[in-house]
Amino acid sequence: MASCALALVVAACGPAGIPQQEESGDFVPVTIKHRLGTAEITSTPQRVVTLGFGDLDVVTSLGMTPVAAPADPWNDTGVWPWLEGRLDANNVTWLRGDPASLDYEAIAALGPDLILAQSVPSIDEIYPRLSQIAPTVADQHGVLSDSWQDQALVAGRALGMQDKVHHLITVTERKITESAQAHPGLKGKTYAIAMAYAPGTAIVMADPEDVSGRIFAQLGLSLPDKIRNLPRNPGSAYGANGANISFEQLDVLDSTTLLFAYQAPDLKRSVEPNAVFKGLPAVREGTYLAIDMETTAALRAPTLSNIPWVLERLEPLLAKVAG
Repeated sequence: MASCALALVVAACGPAGIPQQEESGDFVPVTIKHRLGTAEITSTPQRVVTLGFGDLDVVTSLGMTPVAAPADPWNDTGVWPWLEGRLDANNVTWLRGDPASLDYEAIAALGPDLILAQSVPSIDEIYPRLSQIAPTVADQHGVLSDSWQDQALVAGRALGMQDKVHHLITVTERKITESAQAHPGLKGKTYAIAMAYAPGTAIVMADPEDVSGRIFAQLGLSLPDKIRNLPRNPGSAYGANGANISFEQLDVLDSTTLLFAYQAPDLKRSVEPNAVFKGLPAVREGTYLAIDMETTAALRAPTLSNIPWVLERLEPLLAKVAG
């Protein structure tokens, strides 16, 4: 659901790569099979390009700085808010815009020895070119289909640091468990997540089994049947498994709590005064929250680093819903 409307450009660049202390001669060559092919990694990756921000989060959590990474399109620095202070932003080539418009020559000029591209829109189209530049790891089952844990483990294998990633996963899973335990009243309640992206049109997260749906299930929340039964968008890209609705269909968002994002201020001004919207239970009960696009991106593609960040931002709402 994150939207990158600008053409991909290089915003900053400089020396980057794996920390000196991580370099070793005992790297075990690894073969990673994925949905689009196979990546053969024969030595410790030194110059890693991350195209999915789940991959970016794993790399930074391991103390590495990628040579290139997807920029946050909603701020000038390019750094996602959950990564503030966790990487040397000046030594990263920040990639902006639609991955389908990727500048392959600019990527190749960075001299990458590994490209991590899990949960990347348009990966089916761009993979053939990327794999000619460096070993490229795509998703296993489809964009937004692999769990955040599996994505992290695959990245960890590629980097030769799977044991460290196991520990990082445990830490993040503990955060989810702690949130659920702190709010037992969430059990049995329902949620809805939507985003208005064009006049009169919104997209709703409609798959309880996608990566974000599984996390809400761990908290005790479930999708209402009305949303589960909506016809979903096909494919393997952002928007897949979401359901498009018109503003006249906002009544399907009949849930205990509602998270709603707006790609432009005028869309919010169109939705919130809507009589159907104002009649929704979450709006009437004060458990509706307008969320920004960065929070939406994190909800749509949860990662090692952004899950704790999102849980902290949603804490007051979760407490109110739990009662």
